[in-house]
Amino acid sequence: MSEKCCAGNRQSVEAVMNHLHIADLQHYGCEDLSKDKVVLLGSKLKELYEARLQLLFPNNPCTVSFYEPETDEDLVNYEISFWQKAHEKESAA
Repeated sequence: MSEKCCAGNRQSVEAVMNHLHIADLQHYGCEDLSKDKVVLLGSKLKELYEARLQLLFPNNPCTVSFYEPETDEDLVNYEISFWQKAHEKESAA
């Protein structure tokens, strides 16, 4: 993947490269996957990612995002992603 796909926006590139769909942590076709399980797992993973990234990169703070789609039944699109906060300034400019 190149930065061209994200219009040269480093925050977008990092968010795409560092994302994980929560449903992918389950086996394919998991019949008991539900919104409450995905939300609980996603929120806990967000906390873990924040703590681990802060420990590993104290001089490069990161933003961790847990995306919850508007449609409750869209379980495959719940995802966690992270990027360096320094790139947020570039995106805002």
